[in-house]
Amino acid sequence: MMLTETALYNVFIYEDLLHELEHLTYLNYLRYLIPPFLFLLTTNIFTPEDGIDTKEYFLKQMPSFLTLFSLFIASHFLFNFDENLAVKVIRIVAIFLIFIIGLSRKTWAMYIIFLLWLIALLVKGNVFLTF
Repeated sequence: MMLTETALYNVFIYEDLLHELEHLTYLNYLRYLIPPFLFLLTTNIFTPEDGIDTKEYFLKQMPSFLTLFSLFIASHFLFNFDENLAVKVIRIVAIFLIFIIGLSRKTWAMYIIFLLWLIALLVKGNVFLTF
């Protein structure tokens, strides 16, 4: 659920950057491909092959998955999105928290990530908190 919403939100915010793509050099254009590429790697490492024990696979891949996910979140600072301060603060906290949780391999800590995502979802939707 989290990865699906993240993908949809990114389509929404990156649509604002389309006007910047017109006169870019090739190398500058590649910079815009960093977040989608990181997201592709993140979702690829998250998905086990058929016949593999899902829990065992996730525990083994947790550091890689959450490191890539934190890099994906950090890649949003490559661009200037029209987002409020609360979203930026939550993003910074999430980067560090997700990376540390990935190294710890504590499955209960995934609930913290989910809670942080839920708060970010409410803030992005301007449900509460506007700065």
